[in-house]
Amino acid sequence: DYTGTLLNESTVLSQTLDELDSTPNGVILTEEVAQEYELVVGDSVRASIESPEGSKVFVFSILAIVDGLSDGSIITTRSESYRPQPFGKQVMYANREYLASEINFTASAQNSLCVNVRDKGNSTAMVEELMNASGNAVIETQGDYWDTAYNGWACVDYEVKQYVDQAEYSMDRAVDTMMTVGMVLVMFGAFSIYAAEDIRSRKREVALLRSMGARTADIVKTQAAELLILSISALMLLLLFSPVFIVNTLLTISTSSYVFPVSIFPSVPWFRLLAILGFFVISMVTMIFIVAVTNSKVNLQEALNAHWAEAGPYRGGEV
Repeated sequence: DYTGTLLNESTVLSQTLDELDSTPNGVILTEEVAQEYELVVGDSVRASIESPEGSKVFVFSILAIVDGLSDGSIITTRSESYRPQPFGKQVMYANREYLASEINFTASAQNSLCVNVRDKGNSTAMVEELMNASGNAVIETQGDYWDTAYNGWACVDYEVKQYVDQAEYSMDRAVDTMMTVGMVLVMFGAFSIYAAEDIRSRKREVALLRSMGARTADIVKTQAAELLILSISALMLLLLFSPVFIVNTLLTISTSSYVFPVSIFPSVPWFRLLAILGFFVISMVTMIFIVAVTNSKVNLQEALNAHWAEAGPYRGGEV
């Protein structure tokens, strides 16, 4: 079903499918179709099907309305990726025997065989073996514009591998990495500007601390603690809002275009992300140490003279 559970184990469709099997003119609709035509359970709906024998009209009784139904058509990597498919949202399940009274399924229908492969099973090898044995004699010619499971064959493992191995995917990931590194460098630059301004504005305070007998190590620790708190706060905000943004994006895509099966395969390059995070942390710690040490080397007389000169009556004017 649309939750990924086997049909015979589904709490959503198991009982409903039994009712459909015993009700020849019954039908199960998806929520999107029901809302479009303002239908509820128990209503009757007329549907027409075009075939070489002419238009066939059927009258169905709605047994159930569910969020999504599998239509067995896996869009392959050869299809246009920028045209999202409402996969599983505009589907209806009907009794095959009821339709067979008016439709020749051999000549006027496209039949697809959906197979659930066990975990760690090589679905690509299984399909290729089946095709080499006798499957090629019954499938349609491949290469159609909409190259889906009912036009040849497709399996999830194969399509995911094809998608990940294509040049466009690698280029997209490379651009993402460059943008991530660029954002880290921008944050590093902004932090550097803040640190430089902090050095200029804190000279008087540091000079007074040194005149009161404060050790260099104490001044370094004070400066480092302040900058470290700022860095940790920025890092916590990054770690907090990044997953929220990612989850929100996935939910937006999945609820607006797809129901079943889940057509989103999150791929997280943990090593690359940890490397970037490590680079950011090491850079920040190094910068904090440099700023703290530089800020501690202030001469009291020079700092006070500079402060008094800036605060004098002739500041910004002409003598």
